[in-house]
Amino acid sequence: MPDDGVEACSGSAETYTAGIRADCDTGACRVVLLEADPAPPDRGENVWSLQGTDLDGAVLPEVHAVRLEPVMPEHGHGTSPASFDATTSDGQTWLSPPMDLFMSGLWEVSVVLVDSDDSEHTATFSFCLEG
Repeated sequence: MPDDGVEACSGSAETYTAGIRADCDTGACRVVLLEADPAPPDRGENVWSLQGTDLDGAVLPEVHAVRLEPVMPEHGHGTSPASFDATTSDGQTWLSPPMDLFMSGLWEVSVVLVDSDDSEHTATFSFCLEG
């Protein structure tokens, strides 16, 4: 049976636009998805450019690591590897390595910001990939 992704997208998904934001679970920050390649996110390899900000939009200087954790909640699995460590050249903008979102359907990508005292703040983006 072909994987058309229709049943897998029965959950809530966001419409991608460059600069889309998600609030952190701690209520203390936001993650901004500056851009995605491909745009919108789609089946196959995806690279994201991100920033962690405070609630007023100022870049958080204390973020020293960013980790992305993609999962398909309706299928009960993630990717291999299970997480992807983003890199930065300026301490403000973080670039994910290619994430292989290998199936059509609803994907939730949790973005974990790790601050200078090793506290973690998680924001989640949900997209329906049609590919």
